[in-house]
Amino acid sequence: MKYDYAYKRKAVEKYRKGEWMKTPERANETNFRQMIRKWVRLEYACSSEVLKQKNRHKEWSAEERYELVAKVLAGKSIKSVAFSVAIDDGMLNSVLTNTKQRGKNHPSRVGTRSAPKRYRAHRRNHPHACQSS
Repeated sequence: MKYDYAYKRKAVEKYRKGEWMKTPERANETNFRQMIRKWVRLEYACSSEVLKQKNRHKEWSAEERYELVAKVLAGKSIKSVAFSVAIDDGMLNSVLTNTKQRGKNHPSRVGTRSAPKRYRAHRRNHPHACQSS
């Protein structure tokens, strides 16, 4: 579920006052509250601007990716480095793994994109794929 900037700011302000936003109908209360805590930490680490929707699929240069990996290898936690640049820690973990396996200048991206259409049909028709009824 996506939330706009004003909603996130309101949720963060309520959290700081010791109150919770009402959990949306389709959301799990535990996950929703965990998300609010994450917004609070992100805002504290960066600024309130980090809560705004941003351009997805940013292309990171090899130097930028290596700089993030170097911070992790120097002893900082993956979460703290990811928060400092406002990306998901799972994405940074993927970059770290790819860099360790393939080397510094490998053209892997931060983040994932769906497979090209020519591969989607193949996976759907694969004999071991889950069959939807």
